[in-house]
Amino acid sequence: MSQQPSPNLLHQLLQEEDTRSLNVSLLDFDQLKSDHVLFDQLKNKMRNYQKTIPFAMKFNEIKKIDSNKNHGLRFPSDVKISHTHNFVCVADDANKEIKFFDLTSLEYLTAFPIVGRCMSLVIEENFNNDAIYFRCSNGLGKYRVKDLLKLGNEAECIWSIETNHQYGMAIREIGNRKQLFRFNNMSKEMDVIDTTDGKIIAQLKLENLSRIVDVKFLRPNRMIVSDLAVNACFIYDEINPNEWKLIRTINQVDNIPCSQPLGFAIDRTGKKFFLSDYDNKRILVFDLDGNLIHSHIQDSTSTLSPFGMDFDEKSGLLFIADQQAFSIRIFE
Repeated sequence: MSQQPSPNLLHQLLQEEDTRSLNVSLLDFDQLKSDHVLFDQLKNKMRNYQKTIPFAMKFNEIKKIDSNKNHGLRFPSDVKISHTHNFVCVADDANKEIKFFDLTSLEYLTAFPIVGRCMSLVIEENFNNDAIYFRCSNGLGKYRVKDLLKLGNEAECIWSIETNHQYGMAIREIGNRKQLFRFNNMSKEMDVIDTTDGKIIAQLKLENLSRIVDVKFLRPNRMIVSDLAVNACFIYDEINPNEWKLIRTINQVDNIPCSQPLGFAIDRTGKKFFLSDYDNKRILVFDLDGNLIHSHIQDSTSTLSPFGMDFDEKSGLLFIADQQAFSIRIFE
């Protein structure tokens, strides 16, 4: 008769960080039975385990998606990764399309046309095989990624909000709930939206904000926002439900003022975030408290005009939409 893992051992394993290495035996969880709550938690933890790789900070460009006659990529403004489908999703602002590329081969797959400019994308992982948010004819729309590829213009919108939106947005997870934060250009408020039904559940007046370009959550209760009107980034902490306090401003680095800070990406394993400083042609790297780690500028033979970004935590690669080069550039 097989012996069940002891509760003490299970508790120790559940407290370990995901980056620790453990020697384990392969078990068929469906064939094992236990009424101990820690055993059930261990099953869920191991099933959901994903190895993550921090950014190596070499800033070596290893590959890219260039514009060609098959897809004619022009002025890409954002890039996002869908691991469920192994896709690279690119906002092609000039052609008013979302373009899809294979994440492994970088081969072009297809495009989904939209009405109006396509400036920013958000991928919601694990929503019925990933959902994607973007500006559509009705303001802001939520779709299933697989529907855009398989059905094209026949894809059904899950929900849409008919308010003025153009730039950044981000999803916050609190327990089992997911909220979409999106800046409303008309009211100059941050809308907090229930991702399930698209209902606005709160509207936040945040200090200093007027023209938001991107939003990211460094932690569930810490948000960073880039504002194009004042060429600065602001870090806010939630001190009470829906009450956010400005704790830090980033408006210059190395005595050079930021100029069009356009996009963020987060390396959660490495505990850092990236900022694209467009006019200065540099990528700035900070820790999660906003302290500068590194300022990267490409050499003169390969200048960079960075707009939106995404960090692939499975490969440890940074994807950058280089708007002027009509390309997605990939760094390790």
